[in-house]
Amino acid sequence: MKLARRLLLGLPLAVLLVLAVACDTGDDDSDSDALAQLGGGSQGIQVTGSGSVSVTPDVALLSLGVETLADSVAAARGEAAIAMAAIMDVLRARGIEERDIQTGFLNISPEYTYQEIMREGARFSDRVLIGYRVNNNVVVKVRDLNAAGDIIDEAVQAGGDATRVDGLRFTAEDTSEARRQARENAVMDAIEKAEQLALHAGESRGSLVNLSEAFYSSPEPYYSSRGSFDAAFAMEGGPTPVSAGQLEVRVEVHAFFEFEGR
Repeated sequence: MKLARRLLLGLPLAVLLVLAVACDTGDDDSDSDALAQLGGGSQGIQVTGSGSVSVTPDVALLSLGVETLADSVAAARGEAAIAMAAIMDVLRARGIEERDIQTGFLNISPEYTYQEIMREGARFSDRVLIGYRVNNNVVVKVRDLNAAGDIIDEAVQAGGDATRVDGLRFTAEDTSEARRQARENAVMDAIEKAEQLALHAGESRGSLVNLSEAFYSSPEPYYSSRGSFDAAFAMEGGPTPVSAGQLEVRVEVHAFFEFEGR
């Protein structure tokens, strides 16, 4: 016993802390709503409150691009430039400002295929250059949501078979008021949860000791396109339907309440 005590006294503080954690056999409850105890010794209730608010989108982010393949870099670049210029003309004619058009991606790369050849009685796979591929993409901020579908159709018609529509998503430019309301809802949710837990525990909810914002989620965009598609697909079946739907702003808070009278 004395030997064990001397060994413990000689251990560094960090090791003793690790031993203390390792010896704790209590269950680690992953739930955020629980009876808890702060480091200072206050006993109470720890909860996570959540609140959300729906907002109406006011901006569409349209990802448009062109893709060409030709025998030379110059030819592929030239075809892509012509198609993209036609698309840009459509955007300007629709009143899209230059500040709302941003190049998202530009790439020029060789394109290869593989063919099987025979060499000295053995089969080999040989890489063969078939041309050069050019991808050019712009992200367009469309402020008139009612025009989004028409812009897609006109851009596809102008750019021809080289056109690619890489995605359409909706968002809201200013979510400050929605975030404020969602935060208020989250705090009220935390208070309600704490009161319910205290009631079932035979206690009364006391003062709020600690409150922090744990999570904020900006509106997740709803995608309306079915991925990248070419001009032929887009022009079949009439105008492209577009629906903005609703977005959600979500906030979570962590709160700790003391038990009343403790």
